[in-house]
Amino acid sequence: IGATLNADGGAAAGKAYVYSGASHALLVSHLGGPGERLGYSVGGRGDADGDGTPDYVIGAPAFFGNGVTPRVRVISGADHTTLHELSGAPGSLFGFDVGFVGDVDGDGHDDVVVGALTAGANAEGRVDLISGADGSTLWSVAGTTAFGLLGSAVTGLDDLNKDGVPEVGAGEVN
Repeated sequence: IGATLNADGGAAAGKAYVYSGASHALLVSHLGGPGERLGYSVGGRGDADGDGTPDYVIGAPAFFGNGVTPRVRVISGADHTTLHELSGAPGSLFGFDVGFVGDVDGDGHDDVVVGALTAGANAEGRVDLISGADGSTLWSVAGTTAFGLLGSAVTGLDDLNKDGVPEVGAGEVN
């Protein structure tokens, strides 16, 4: 659960909470830095580190961050430590939406999709596919419509075209 305006880490730092599904007890919370708005997007049910325990991903798109770098954290479900911390360009809203896709590159680790809603000179937007194994960018797709805001929503999909690789879904506003 995200609390994007939580100020424990500074103005609009944000905070994300993970609760037990069985007992409703708080398992862990993650705190953002000033202006990050950590917890704006959260996603789970992927295994980035390949340890058999589902991991989760938290977006901090840094709305109106006055130069604050947006970021995404990929977190271990086993011990809640950060597996990867990814950064986007200030003003890109990198991390506006996040999710797990499945193992796109065939390395045994589930990969992560990230929307950067206002990336591009005219807010065309962008979708990045990130390796769950090492946090590197596997591919990026830039929007082609001015103010189209590609990456407003992102998700992993099953293998729709039967090529053995899961698909990536992305929304565009315009």
